[in-house]
Amino acid sequence: MAAMAAIQAAAMAADYPVKPVRIVVPFAPGGTNDLAARIVAEKFSERFGQSFVVDNRAGANGVVGADIVAHAAPTVIRCWSPRPALRSTRAP
Repeated sequence: MAAMAAIQAAAMAADYPVKPVRIVVPFAPGGTNDLAARIVAEKFSERFGQSFVVDNRAGANGVVGADIVAHAAPTVIRCWSPRPALRSTRAP
């Protein structure tokens, strides 16, 4: 019985996502967040066989992008990158 459930779960996961995924980046294009999102989108597209689209929505310190994701229809697949993707550190 457990094996049957595992097989069914794997089959369902193989069909996901069934439509393009929109990755909302609340920062301007051309920065490290945009670059990281585009690399992830490319790898996810290869892995899942579905389109992953990067949508840069800069403004209001990330609130514009957050608002788009928060008010998305329940059937729409959207991701959000809330903070800078890469941070630099300095040696003392």
